Formats: sequence, structure tokens, C-alpha cells
Amino acid sequence: MVDPSKLVGEHGAARADIISGPFTQERGGLALTLWVTEACIDCDISRENCPAVYRHAERGRTEIKPEADFFAELENLKNAVDHCPTTALGLVLEKKP
Repeated sequence: MVDPSKLVGEHGAARADIISGPFTQERGGLALTLWVTEACIDCDISRENCPAVYRHAERGRTEIKPEADFFAELENLKNAVDHCPTTALGLVLEKKP
């Protein structure tokens, strides 16, 4: 299991041209926000790495399941972001004051 404090910061796509999200969940003094951008080519990498959070959208791209437990899937989310061939997935983990 990944230590969330080691992932504090922004990873992957910039917050622009968002097609799914941003969705934020908070836990233990941390806020985890996810989004998918227009750069998505629906390649399945996100769904293969983290099927608990990402799903195929009817409009032909990937979308986020806002009801998913993002913190439980943090390691899989980071893998999906890191392996996205078009840098369409974004993740930011912030410490809350």
C-alpha cells in the first residue's frame, strides 16, 4: 500500500479541457482530486489499472466513478496516471490545513 504523504502534489494532466470531474474526496487531513481531460483516447489503460474508479463513458471516453473510494485505490490511480499515453488523467493530493 502506498503512503499517501509521498504522493502529495499534482500528477498527470493539467486542469484544462476537463471532460470528467474534477471530483474531490477528503480523508485524514488530505484532499484527493481526480479529473480526465479531452486528451483521452479511450485506450483502456485507466480502466485496466484502476477499474474501481474509471469506467467507459457512453460518449466514447473514460470517466470517473465519483462514488468510488479514491483513497483505497490511490496506488492504482497513480499507476493509471503514470501509464496514460496521452497524459489525459490528472490527480492532485493536497494536505488540508
